[in-house]
Amino acid sequence: MIPRLRRLSGQPARQIARVGGVLALCGLSMAAAAWLFLGPAQLPESAARIAAATFASRLVDGTPDQAYDLLCAATRAELDRSDFAGWARRQAVSDYWIGAVLAEPQQQSAVVGARLTGSDGTARAVRFEVVAERGTWRVCAGPWA
Repeated sequence: MIPRLRRLSGQPARQIARVGGVLALCGLSMAAAAWLFLGPAQLPESAARIAAATFASRLVDGTPDQAYDLLCAATRAELDRSDFAGWARRQAVSDYWIGAVLAEPQQQSAVVGARLTGSDGTARAVRFEVVAERGTWRVCAGPWA
């Protein structure tokens, strides 16, 4: 007599599906974490926006020396720290708004549109040219030029 083969129950198939689902969930969560921690900070648009906003906030805080330190090397070579501080005091920036960012990822540069508001309430549109310099995004041209 030939022994009858017994049909396997659905238990192994369900276990394989569960393990596969858990592995897929782990992979997706690791990809999401990597994007959150590495992705946005590496985007040129985000980096340029942050550099321009940090620079403008130093002007608002009344700390032109700290703003000067955020300038690229080429601009610092052409612009004396005391001249820049004098310009910043004359502007008396009390508020800022960062607008559109046009990035050139291949050239590691961007143009950031902004609005600087003086202590007298007048607002003026400005452009900041921002470049990546040794891994740090720095303001290279702006309204002082």
